[in-house]
Amino acid sequence: MVLMVVGSFAVDLRAGYLTTNSNGSVTATGSDATLSASANFAVVNSGGSDPQLVITLTNTSTTAITATTQVLTGAFFSVKTGTTTLTAGSGSTAVTQSSYVDSTNGTTMKANVNVSDDWAYATGLSGAPYGMTYGLSAVALSPTCTNGCAPPGLFSNVKTLGGGRVDTGSNVSYGLTPTVGGAAAAKTLGDPLIQNSVVFTIDLPKNTVFTTSMITNVAFQYGTCLTDTDFEVLPEPSTYSWLISLSLLTLGGIQSRRRAQQRAKSL
Repeated sequence: MVLMVVGSFAVDLRAGYLTTNSNGSVTATGSDATLSASANFAVVNSGGSDPQLVITLTNTSTTAITATTQVLTGAFFSVKTGTTTLTAGSGSTAVTQSSYVDSTNGTTMKANVNVSDDWAYATGLSGAPYGMTYGLSAVALSPTCTNGCAPPGLFSNVKTLGGGRVDTGSNVSYGLTPTVGGAAAAKTLGDPLIQNSVVFTIDLPKNTVFTTSMITNVAFQYGTCLTDTDFEVLPEPSTYSWLISLSLLTLGGIQSRRRAQQRAKSL
């Protein structure tokens, strides 16, 4: 984490923002050293008979991975207090947008495969990074790598790829790799992996009114433990630009007083 201290304020300068798009969706983008990711949130038919939250989670890194701690295995987010709980209905799915890679020989398999049996979604989380309460995960994340604080339920119990569980221990099956080097990574790590992205369609309760402006924080998680790499996404720059401006004015005032005091002492 990189902090710029301006006056008495500390401003986080990591590359990561939560921005609103022209179509009303929200995109969270973040990075930490060579790792980077994005999550796009869109709402379909809010307040109607079939409302849905669609989340596209993408590993946007441009460097091939060599370790499980570089595999994108989850995303967490929070919503504004008082918002209806976004529980998932039975029709919710997780589908690969890009290809997945077989772990035994590094063979690239077909895209648009349903991986609902290998990813989970849960609400009301406790112990998730940065205090967030919603989570998507391919692994049972925990501080000790043994059992999950994170999503306990699968999107589906239908074993489309032979999984049917959220991985524990050192496994990162169906986690996300960048588009570069996915086949080699799967073969090296011994786990089937998804290249690039997964689209989650969460069927919300009937008449749920939800907009993307209600999403307040997002974090990306890598590896198998909560002690592995994660990073939180900040609000878009306009949200806190006033704070920087105020801090600069405060700092300028302090420096002016100090110069005046120094001149007075020299007289």
